[in-house]
Parts: sequence; structure tokens; C-alpha cells
Amino acid sequence: KDLVLEALADLLVSARAPLAELNLAQNSIQDAGMKKVVDAMAPAGATKLRELDVSGNRLRDGNVLSKLLFQGGERLTSLNLHGNELGDLAIVVLAAGISFAPTLRKLDLSRNRFGDEGMEALASAIGGQCDARADVAAPFEGVAASASSDDEVSRWLEDLAGGARGR
Repeated sequence: KDLVLEALADLLVSARAPLAELNLAQNSIQDAGMKKVVDAMAPAGATKLRELDVSGNRLRDGNVLSKLLFQGGERLTSLNLHGNELGDLAIVVLAAGISFAPTLRKLDLSRNRFGDEGMEALASAIGGQCDARADVAAPFEGVAASASSDDEVSRWLEDLAGGARGR
């Protein structure tokens, strides 16, 4: 598995045209593998990446994900983290990285392991994004552009969590 990830990292670094979409779903790459991918994307122009699917990879480390948003989040529109093992601390750190992803419209965190603390951090981060982009259409899928009120963001997050618990 490490050889495959190293080959992928080398490919990302040497790619002549930076990737716009990357799907690594259901590969059990875990945090160490994700770190290799994120580190490889930095010099390869991660800022071109619009969609990333790393669902079902047993990810736990919010620092790696926040680093991804920090170094390449300005064009990222979709991040799928469905079915990982992200707890409250990981979500708090991820929420801090959301401010580096002003174009993020779709964020799937269903089937993870966070609770109230993670939800509060997300609500704050998403609410900040909505406030900062009140003139932009649909800052997050499922949240209206004018959804700067805490109630609307809270309802959206509760729907997200309800879907995660119901699966």
C-alpha cells in the first residue's frame, strides 16, 4: 500500500496538468497515506483541485485535512469525507481550515464520529463563510446564500448529522 501511495505522490508531483478532480474513495489510505497525498499536492499545484473524494478511508487527523484546505482550498468546491472516523477534535481543526476554502460548496461529513463540539465548530465556521459571502449564491449546498443566521446554519448541520446517524 505504501508503494502505491508513493507512486501516486510522485505522479501528483510530476503531472504536467494539475488535477481538477481526485477520487481516492474506499482505499483505506488512513492518515499517513493522506499526509503523503497532501504533501505531494502542494508543489503540483493543488490550487487547481476542485473536487476531492476521500470517503471511506478511516481518516482521523483533522490537521492533515486542514492543511489540505490551507494549501489548496481557494478553488476546492467539493470535499467528500463521508464514512471516515473524524471525531470532535478533527472537526474542530477542519472547521478552522474552512476559512481557507472560500469556494467550498459541498462538504460531506456523514458517517463520522463527531458530536456537539464538532457541530458547534462547524456551525461557527460555516456561519462565518455565509456572513463573508452574503452576495454569493449558495455558499454551501443545502444552505441559502442569505443563511447568515445561526438558526439556519444549525438546522443544516442537524440535517447533516441526522443523515449520518440514520445510515
